[in-house]
Amino acid sequence: MDAIKHVKTVNTLETNVKGIYKYYHGSPKRRREIKAVANIIDTDLANIPDVKEVRWLASQSKGLLALKSNLGVIVMHLSEAATRTDIYAGAAKNYLNNLKNANMLKTMFLLLDILDILANLSKFFQTENLLVVEVAPEVEASLLKLLALKTHPGPNMKEFLELYDPHEKQFGDIKLIGICNPVDFSVDVTTREMISSVVDYIEKRFAVFNESPLKEFTVFDFMKWPTNREELSTYGIETLADHFSSLFSAEEREKKFE
Repeated sequence: MDAIKHVKTVNTLETNVKGIYKYYHGSPKRRREIKAVANIIDTDLANIPDVKEVRWLASQSKGLLALKSNLGVIVMHLSEAATRTDIYAGAAKNYLNNLKNANMLKTMFLLLDILDILANLSKFFQTENLLVVEVAPEVEASLLKLLALKTHPGPNMKEFLELYDPHEKQFGDIKLIGICNPVDFSVDVTTREMISSVVDYIEKRFAVFNESPLKEFTVFDFMKWPTNREELSTYGIETLADHFSSLFSAEEREKKFE
């Protein structure tokens, strides 16, 4: 979240997810109402989890997926709740307006694609017997996948584009409010800003793997070994000898190629 916390729509989206969770979690009556709405339109209702500071990636993914799955039901219930005269009507109207905002929905679907890539990277780091030399290629592959989202929409963004009709101001069965611009990835500032910020953050976070001593472990990566036999015969010896020079005597350092 630190990578994109400066993006206004992302902050609003997270606030909305947390608010909707509390709106329903704190009221058995509202939970019964939304379940009744789901039953009427024959829709399975997914549980909306809280977004926690700890394990943010996992909780944010679950929260957004639940919001995406329940979007039609939630909008339908909030539309009715916003017309009431109780003290919660204002909150219901605020959540409803955000969920009917095209830019907010686009951000949510884009974020789901970003989080999917980050979740797979996170799972990679939970692999048993992970080698240092395996980290940089996996991180680079994730960065390429993220950058590809700037011009080639991911699964969730494709779904958004299929449901989004800017001319009719519709998102599926949901009537949108506010500005509904056509999506043009070549000039979409929010999309490019979110992706670039995440990429920059990851590059800085894992820059240490391109610095000594971790970068010295690349000599054990056979994918980077030279194909020339003569070059291969001494490949990496100089690097390792220099790095561990303090462990060898002057005589031993002289014999490093023997």
